[in-house]
Amino acid sequence: MAVPDGGTVAAGRLIQPKVEAEVALVLGADLPHRDCTVADVIRATDFALAALEIVDSRIADWDITIVDTVADNASSGLYALGGTPVPLSGLDLRAARMTMTRGGSAELVSEGTGADCLGGPLNAAAWLASTLAAAGDPLRAGDGEIVASVSSRSAGPGTRANIDEFTETTSSAIEQVGGAARGKAIIVLNPAEPPLIMRDTVHCVVTACAEEAVTASVEEMVGRVQAYVPGYRLKQKVQYETVRPGVPLHALAPAGTGEALKVSVFLEVEGAAHYLPAYAGNLDVMTSAALRTAERMAAHHATEATK
Repeated sequence: MAVPDGGTVAAGRLIQPKVEAEVALVLGADLPHRDCTVADVIRATDFALAALEIVDSRIADWDITIVDTVADNASSGLYALGGTPVPLSGLDLRAARMTMTRGGSAELVSEGTGADCLGGPLNAAAWLASTLAAAGDPLRAGDGEIVASVSSRSAGPGTRANIDEFTETTSSAIEQVGGAARGKAIIVLNPAEPPLIMRDTVHCVVTACAEEAVTASVEEMVGRVQAYVPGYRLKQKVQYETVRPGVPLHALAPAGTGEALKVSVFLEVEGAAHYLPAYAGNLDVMTSAALRTAERMAAHHATEATK
């Protein structure tokens, strides 16, 4: 989640945070090729921003392995972006220097240059773009995303064999049913033990909306789903965040838009545990939705038959 430029983070908000200085590149064009070069990155980048990433971990003393990192959502916590866009023309990010001091004093905590990151931030961006393109999920100028995290125990052979179809169908539904200009769905198979309850995170960027009306609509829809999936619930209140021009997320808004709004909905789906474990909410919600759809179709056919 974003922290405003110059903002503060409460000491108890995270478990064991660490701060990393970063260079953020704001894309104005897609990077769809598997052999992305630094020149491609430069052409696609609108500007660079100074950034801070605040990572966090649920694993005691940061004694983590790659499996722990995946299970802990890549140790993600918070991030902050600077408010001064800098064009890449004439800018050598390899020589960009960072110094971090503590408590507003001159006590130096950390320092480094852009060259410390794979020889330069543009090299790192080219590697990331190539890797994601090869995986079929290229970097784009703006994406709307749904991220679902489910226990790996609840993903059997059938789920794993059809996982691409699940994500493609959901992405298409975001656009065709939800009306989004662009949609994306991501499924995270979480190997954590004990297994975690299914979580869904929905992010949307909109030009404007009546926040009270959107919140009421989300809560009403959650209530409707709960009628056939009792464990479907909001994890916290619907969140709203202003997205100003120049902020990377603003690339999702239509051209010419002033301030946009990011709407975030955080959901949890707990299974009924009748036949499957409670952590298998992903299976419960699919079978329950299929049953409700069949019931509605049967009722419709019965009504038509009496006409």
